[in-house]
Amino acid sequence: MISSRAVICRRLRPPRRFRSNAFVANQEGQAVAAVDLQVMAVARHIALDGSPSQVVAAQARPSVYALTPATGSVHEIQADSPGSKC
Repeated sequence: MISSRAVICRRLRPPRRFRSNAFVANQEGQAVAAVDLQVMAVARHIALDGSPSQVVAAQARPSVYALTPATGSVHEIQADSPGSKC
């Protein structure tokens, strides 16, 4: 049987937070926005040479790829460091 003290202590702990970003294509601004999901705000604005239409996450690497069909380019962005492009 679990004591009430153990249950109270467990409830007083702050919720676990995860560190993650969402990457959003901004066609009109010719950029990708990296949104910090902990604070729900734009953490970085990553300028591109073209208007991105989609952002695709890589499964095997900490990268995302922004597709700019007008220029025929794919831009690699390091997801663990959202301000840097490869």
